Amino acid sequence: MKTDGIRKPLQLDLLGGIEEIPVKKPVMKRRRSVGRTRSISPKLIGDTPNFEISFHNTLTGSSNQVVYDTLNKASRNFLKKEQFIFIVGSHGIGKTHFLHAVANDLQGIRKTLLISGRELYLKFKAAEREMEMDRFQLSLCENYEVLLIDDFYSDRVGSSWDHFVSDLIDHFYRKNQSIIITADKPVHAQTNISSRTQARLMKGSVLKFGKLDQKQALLLTDRLCSKYGLMISDRLKEFLSISFNHHIHALECAVVTLLNVWSGNIPEDELGEALKVLRPLGQIVFRDEKVDLLVKKSATLYGVEPLEVFGSSRNKNVVEARHEVMNSLHSKWGYSSLKIARIFGKDHSSVLYALAKKNPRKRQSLKKLT
Repeated sequence: MKTDGIRKPLQLDLLGGIEEIPVKKPVMKRRRSVGRTRSISPKLIGDTPNFEISFHNTLTGSSNQVVYDTLNKASRNFLKKEQFIFIVGSHGIGKTHFLHAVANDLQGIRKTLLISGRELYLKFKAAEREMEMDRFQLSLCENYEVLLIDDFYSDRVGSSWDHFVSDLIDHFYRKNQSIIITADKPVHAQTNISSRTQARLMKGSVLKFGKLDQKQALLLTDRLCSKYGLMISDRLKEFLSISFNHHIHALECAVVTLLNVWSGNIPEDELGEALKVLRPLGQIVFRDEKVDLLVKKSATLYGVEPLEVFGSSRNKNVVEARHEVMNSLHSKWGYSSLKIARIFGKDHSSVLYALAKKNPRKRQSLKKLT
């Protein structure tokens, strides 16, 4: 006879640091089970906003104009239609930066709580063990007018958390208060939440953070190079802006890495040396000489620059060159579509689309996507 419970890896993941206690089972065999320790009462502290961050120095705001305008407006007056905002964006694109900017602007204007989704979940579980869930939810609604949840947490959670989230949103709506939630995945891709909670999460504005556009990425790269005193060519700046337009923090890390490795002595073949130095960072870790050679050949064939092939340009020749490289990597070198997607920083579906266009045998995949 088996007993139900959370498996050991999951338990330690959610409540790290819990010691293991042997527990007797109503069977002949004995098995070790992870015991729960009593947690302290939840204290709603949250993250301290960084007061050096504001909308004025948030480059992602200028790049994602819709998100920027909505949050800038919402942080000041919170109109009814902007009472709830759900923001989707890839890791490192600047969502946390935005929430700090909102919290910064709201200081002294509205009672605001800035808290990570995981921290909120752990505080909820602590309240659940102490049978204080209603009190915990009430304290959130009464003590704060604005709730900022960074990186919504929905993986490996139970129905009680699901009910808590949907009820919390309802309470804030009834009291004409506001919630802004950021997440790496869209609402329909959030796991282990009910359709009721999904409907609540889509109740207000659903906004999406995209990659930095080329102009803003170049501007950010130029500012970072000036900040750290790194003197590099415009070609290398363009390469950095294209390679890390999906991850702002990785872009800054790349600039600092080049500064530390080169120590002011820029090599003659700076682009080639930069590729070697920066392979552990971001999407270029998957590029090698084979990929670079294919890109150069394809770019020459279609009359475009090699760096454009890795970018987001929709120019017809650039797109054809990009699709040609994707098809060669898949058919001749055996690269998986997922790996190709990571090389180019594209969605998996866009790679499947490119392969289907080049390969008649994959027309069925194209039909499924359209």
